[in-house]
Amino acid sequence: MKTKQTVLIITALIIAGAGYYLYIQRDSLNPESESRSGAFLTADSTDETSDENSNNSENITVELSSFNDLGLKTLDGDSYDFTRINTDLIVLNSWATWCPFCIDELPDFIKVQSEFNETVTFIAINRSESNTSIKSYLSTNNIETGIIYLLDLKDSFYKKIGGFSMPETVIYDSEGNELKHIRGPVTYEEMKSELKNLLKVN
Repeated sequence: MKTKQTVLIITALIIAGAGYYLYIQRDSLNPESESRSGAFLTADSTDETSDENSNNSENITVELSSFNDLGLKTLDGDSYDFTRINTDLIVLNSWATWCPFCIDELPDFIKVQSEFNETVTFIAINRSESNTSIKSYLSTNNIETGIIYLLDLKDSFYKKIGGFSMPETVIYDSEGNELKHIRGPVTYEEMKSELKNLLKVN
């Protein structure tokens, strides 16, 4: 009798251990569990995570003029020239009306923009939605002005930055060096702190 009970206990422990292992493996393979945390990722750490064997720690640099080739439009339907930006930092944010985090993030960006108006340019790039739905969304939430809104009907920007979460935000300096890539939502306090750190201001 005792032998039978011992076998049952050992079997139960093996099953429980196997279940726990599979649970841990599932979470480790799920990028959404990490992307939704809103954690800051530098260009260096992104390279190290995506290609551990390359030991590549070089920052990503882009020509700002290359964004002109993505066919991004203003809400009025005009082309936007990224080379005319003359601030120290450029914050490019990928957003959509269906993104639950964006309704909190966009107003925060507008607030931060007003505080860093001379040194930072915020541009919110919508993912493939119609002009009508975007304008209605912005009007309903009273966030029509304060930052630059661009249309991206081909979702080119999101693809260019290798997006896989929502929202995604990339901070560049005036030379096109990628200083920070944020996958997931970022709060007003976090963005303000990050900008102050990059600008080295108190």
